[in-house]
Amino acid sequence: MPIRLVIFCLFISLSSYSQNAVDEQGDNLVAADDLKAELTFMDGMKYYNIENFKMAETVFKGLTEKDSKSGAAFFMLSKSQTNLEKWQLAEKSAEKAVEIEKENTYYLEQYALLLNHNQQFKEAANVLKKLIKISPNKIANYFKLAEVLSVEGKDSDALRVFDDIEKNIGYSEEASQRKQMLLLSKNKVDAALKEGNKIVKNDPAYILEQAKIMLTNNRTDEAEKMLKNAIADAPNFGEAYGLLSDIYFKIESPKQSLELLNNALKSESLTASMKIKLLFNYIGSTKGKLSLEETDTAIKIAEELSVSNPNEATLYVIKGDLNYKKANLKEARENYLKAVDLNKGLYEAWLAIVELDTKIGSMKDLEKHSEKALEYYPNQGFFWYHNGFALTQNKKYEDAIISLEEAAALSTQNLELSTHIQAQLADLYAITKDYRKAEKSYQLILTKNPNQEQALFGYCKFLLVLKKDLPVSKSLAEKLISIKPKESDYLAIYAQTLAQTGDFKKALTEINEAEKNAPQDSKYIFDLKGDILYKLNLKTEAKTYWEKAKTLSPEDATLDKKLNEGI
Repeated sequence: MPIRLVIFCLFISLSSYSQNAVDEQGDNLVAADDLKAELTFMDGMKYYNIENFKMAETVFKGLTEKDSKSGAAFFMLSKSQTNLEKWQLAEKSAEKAVEIEKENTYYLEQYALLLNHNQQFKEAANVLKKLIKISPNKIANYFKLAEVLSVEGKDSDALRVFDDIEKNIGYSEEASQRKQMLLLSKNKVDAALKEGNKIVKNDPAYILEQAKIMLTNNRTDEAEKMLKNAIADAPNFGEAYGLLSDIYFKIESPKQSLELLNNALKSESLTASMKIKLLFNYIGSTKGKLSLEETDTAIKIAEELSVSNPNEATLYVIKGDLNYKKANLKEARENYLKAVDLNKGLYEAWLAIVELDTKIGSMKDLEKHSEKALEYYPNQGFFWYHNGFALTQNKKYEDAIISLEEAAALSTQNLELSTHIQAQLADLYAITKDYRKAEKSYQLILTKNPNQEQALFGYCKFLLVLKKDLPVSKSLAEKLISIKPKESDYLAIYAQTLAQTGDFKKALTEINEAEKNAPQDSKYIFDLKGDILYKLNLKTEAKTYWEKAKTLSPEDATLDKKLNEGI
């Protein structure tokens, strides 16, 4: 309970219960009943102050039953009942307090509060009007009256209340703001802006709120003009730059956005963060359609800002984005790396770094950077997946399995990605000769999705390597061909299944198709075609293809053996 109210209640207890009794000799004597009532009242206050409202209610109710003329007891009974959410009883108690002391503003405020809560709006308004008459300088009661009248739908009367404030008390920024909000709620935009102009005279920064109101009501041209004038009057008005920049971003006006940005760059007092915001909005105003010239302009500005603000990570992210757009992948990556060096929690920058490592084809970097990203985002399947991919490419198969199993556990909501990871894991189980687990994984994937190409290809290859279930491997290859008839890898593995079943003529037809559709030279296709030609007794042609395969894989000892001894 606020100290002010405690003191007030102590005061009213004394004034209500310390009534003096006068004996025949004129001596002042404290009546025993009054003293007892006063002590009881203090007990009630004690319970109220420790928030034991139930006991407080009991004490104050007992007092009102003994003394029906005690406004203080009825008032505190009402307060206790209010805290117990006994709204109707609290209203009746407050009404009784007001009947006893008609001019007591504390009692009237409590009564008005309860009438309003109990939706007795007309009565609440009358009580608040009385309060204003008694205390014309207490602005809070005007606000309450305006709210009650507005709820009643008496908007004109509510607006007149704000006029009364200015007449009785003088200008109040809070009153003008509340009046403006009421006008806006009734869609009286012109009147609201007019009221806002009063505030601007006393607080020029309120122009921002005026502009926001204009923007909300599709009066963009007016907002733009107001903000430009504000900047002209106060060249260091940073927030005005920011809001005007947001407008140019929204209406997709890079020319005006760049002009504003260049003006801001000339100001030494504008913050770096504001200048960066304007640069970001300039880039965004093109909606991703920056021309080469605009891209170079943005890069130049970002470079200049980073010289004077070398620790602003956002600038390096912007430079990374812009260089990525220009296909300067390595330079883009360097900027993102600088950004995360300054702010290690930049998730989007880590994503970009990992993606760029993949595009550049640097598996050592991908392994290193994905591991670093996982230090900060250990629950992100994206980074576990790319770490597993890099480890696979770097032939660290056991570690790759650990990372991909973690990625699979974190990617269950993305069915396509989860299935892809499971297929990769199946391939790794096969590579590490965990054949039982590999076969079980392939079968599980294909049970759920019979057309999952990665699993079809991996399982087919797995069976061919082990030389088992050749009819199954053939059916898997045929399924792949039915899905993508011109895919060179699928044609090649189909040719391999045919060769293993002894159908070398058809195998040659299929491997020729695979060679024709291959996007580039393939060691696998050349090697396999050599094997098929050799089996068809075309040994010279076979040697030619093994030599082609050898040029693509000089360290392959198996090819040396084929070239020297045949198969």
